[in-house]
Amino acid sequence: GLNDVMDTIKEHASEQNIAVVGSHVVGSIPLQALIKAADHYIEKENVFLIKEQQKIRFIIDRLGLNSVSEFKPESKVIEYVLGVNRHGPLQSSTVQQFVESVGSRTSTPGGGSVSALVTALGLALGQMTGWMTYGSKKHDTAEKTITTILPVLHKTIDQITPLIDADAMAFSN
Repeated sequence: GLNDVMDTIKEHASEQNIAVVGSHVVGSIPLQALIKAADHYIEKENVFLIKEQQKIRFIIDRLGLNSVSEFKPESKVIEYVLGVNRHGPLQSSTVQQFVESVGSRTSTPGGGSVSALVTALGLALGQMTGWMTYGSKKHDTAEKTITTILPVLHKTIDQITPLIDADAMAFSN
């Protein structure tokens, strides 16, 4: 991956007493390549990051992708360039639009979609509490538990939110 390339370059440069100050991506790059490299450095440096955007900013910094020219993910990451929307129409709607859809004279969205949203919101409240506790000296004994629970909450939210649309689609089909 990208991290292997950068680590190899830094190793060879170090042997020549040359500092590596950055790198540059020519063309576009898959999102997963950046996330995989970020995960490598997150583990290697024992950094606690969960969200995609945090990981993107982190790997831009670690690979020095802003050193030659500004690395703009929206114009360099393939999925962002193509506008790949990983969220369905209900999940992407505003709260007001969703509420109006539920209250409309249609059978979807219905109870399944609402349940998925309420579940995701409950998980998000748990995540909020974890983030507000994380790093607090008052709760430093809970940090290990929090760093275990937060990724699980994040992953579960990512698994639950698509069900907002999946229920409506299943009912419509």
